[in-house]
Amino acid sequence: METTEITAILVFGLISLLGLFGSLSYAIKPLMSIPNFRTAMDADFEPFVKSGKDQETGFKKTISYLASTVLGANFMTLFIIWAAFKEHSAFAWWSLWYWPIMFLWHFMLYKKSKWSILQIVFLLASLTALILTRHIAFG
Repeated sequence: METTEITAILVFGLISLLGLFGSLSYAIKPLMSIPNFRTAMDADFEPFVKSGKDQETGFKKTISYLASTVLGANFMTLFIIWAAFKEHSAFAWWSLWYWPIMFLWHFMLYKKSKWSILQIVFLLASLTALILTRHIAFG
């Protein structure tokens, strides 16, 4: 395995592990997402959540559902990393393009905050990892 492939495994592994940690925390305690949403997107859900028991329950269930979806995506990334870099699967390599596209989308959604800077860092890291390992898809 080449150094570039090991670097890409580390980059996408870090992205996946951070995503797993974040999605687990939101799945377990959905209300802890409120301050992060406020900072990242300038959207304050606290008044809505505090406006009634049904609203709080609905918000918690929605965030838990979204967190479980993100949890699945991060677990899948770990398996895709294995296929892309151990088995040299071009299809798996192409599927990892999900991450830079997702980070670009998040950057456009987030207001200028610490979260938007993090999106740029991960966008550049994932793009670099994919460009350095393009031999997997192009021979």
